[in-house]
Amino acid sequence: MNATRLILRSLAFYWRTHLGVVLGSAVASAVIVGALVVGDSVKQSLHDAALLRLGETRLSMATGDRFFTTRLMDALADDVGADVAPVLTLDGVARLPNTQRRVPVRVHGVDDRFWKLGRTAPPIGADAEEVVAISERVRVQLGMTLGQAYGSGDASRLLIDVVKPSALSRDMAISDDKDNALRVSPNVSAVIGDDQFAQFSLVSGQSAALNVFVPLRWLQEEVELEGRVNTALVGPTTSGDDVSADAANEALAKHWSLEDARVIVRALDDRGVIDLSTPRIFIDRPVAEAAARGGASQQILTYFVRRVETEDGRAFTPYAIVAAHQKPDKADGATSRQPLPPDMRDDQIVIVQDVADTLGVGLGDKLTLHYDVMAVGRAMEPAHATFSIAAIVPTESPGGDRELMPDLPGLKDADTPLQWQAPRELGIDPGVIRMHPEVEQYWEQH
Repeated sequence: MNATRLILRSLAFYWRTHLGVVLGSAVASAVIVGALVVGDSVKQSLHDAALLRLGETRLSMATGDRFFTTRLMDALADDVGADVAPVLTLDGVARLPNTQRRVPVRVHGVDDRFWKLGRTAPPIGADAEEVVAISERVRVQLGMTLGQAYGSGDASRLLIDVVKPSALSRDMAISDDKDNALRVSPNVSAVIGDDQFAQFSLVSGQSAALNVFVPLRWLQEEVELEGRVNTALVGPTTSGDDVSADAANEALAKHWSLEDARVIVRALDDRGVIDLSTPRIFIDRPVAEAAARGGASQQILTYFVRRVETEDGRAFTPYAIVAAHQKPDKADGATSRQPLPPDMRDDQIVIVQDVADTLGVGLGDKLTLHYDVMAVGRAMEPAHATFSIAAIVPTESPGGDRELMPDLPGLKDADTPLQWQAPRELGIDPGVIRMHPEVEQYWEQH
C-alpha cells in the first residue's frame, strides 16, 4: 500500500473527524474575519464621529472660566501659519416662549474662522446680532417644528439663560448672586445638521452634543467680555500640515501676556511699591511665585469677617476686612510698607485707630473675629478666632490702606455698606449696620 492510498483510506474511514475539523476551521475563520470587519467598521465609525465633533481642528486650548484675549489668537495664527478660531463657550438652558420644556445646551460664540474648521458655510453672519443657529438635535429636544424654526417673530425666537461669567468663583460665599444668569432671546436663523459642524465638542462621549451657535462679537458684548474667549481651535497650516503641540506652546509662551492672565500691575508711587492684583480676587500660585522671584515682595491674603467683638461682647463691628501679611524679618522691623511688628505672635492682631475708637479697646485687649468657612454644597460653617492687640496704627497708614481690600463684585461699586447686596450666606444684617453710623462714615472716608 502506497502513501496516497493510505491517505485516501484514512480520510474515508475517519470522515466524521475530518469533517468536524474542517467545519471548526471554517467557523473559526468566519469569526476572525467577522471580528476584523466589525473592528474596522467600529474604528471607522469612531473616526467619522470624531471628525463630526472636531472638523479640521488639530489642537485646542479650553480654559473654562479663564478668559484670554482674541489678540492672542491672532498672534498665535501668525506664528504657526494656521487658522486659529476663537470660541466663547458658556453653559445655558434653552426654551421656547410660552413653554416649560427646558433643554441644557452649550452656547458657542463663533465667527467665520470656526465654520472654516468645520468645512461648512457660515449659517450665521459674524457681525449679526440676536440670531442663533441651533442643531437639529436641539430643535427636536425643544419640540420646535420646522415651521417655527424658519418662521418669523416670536415663533422663531429662542430664550436662552446663560450662566454669566464672573471674575469670582460662584462657589465662594462672597460672590455676588445678583445677575448670576443672563437671558438672551435671539431669533433662530438656521437649523444645522451633523454634517454642518452641529456636533462640535472637545469632549469625547457617546451622547450627542446639544449646541447652539451665536455671533462671537454679540455674545461677548452681552456677557461683558469684549475681546475675550475661553477656547482656541488650531487648524492645519496653509500647506495642509499639522501644527505640532511644541510649536503651538512655544508661540503661546511668546505672546502670552499679563492681560491674558487677567493680572493687573500698578505702580503706587506714593507708597513706593508695585501692586499686583487680579479681578479674580485670588492670585494663582504660579503667578505669586513668579512675582516673588522678581525681588522683595509682600504677599497678602484678604478675607471678609462678618463680626469683630470685644472679649466681653460689649462692643462689636458688623463686618471687617482682615488682611494677613507675611511676617517681616526682625532685622527689618516694621516699615512704611509693613504694619506688623517684627516680634508679633500668631495670636496677635494689628488694628487701625478707627476700629480701636469704635470698640473702645487698647493694646493687649482681646478681640474675637467671627467668620465663615466653606462647607459642602456652598454651605457656610461659622468659625471664630481670638487675638490680642499687638499694635494700633493710624487709619491712613499701610494698615488702613484701602488697596488691601480686593475689588469684590458688588462691594467695590457700592456707595454705602447698605447698598451692597451681600450674599445671604454671610448673614450680614442691614439693621445692625444702621445701628452703627460710624460704619457708613468710615466707608465714605476710606
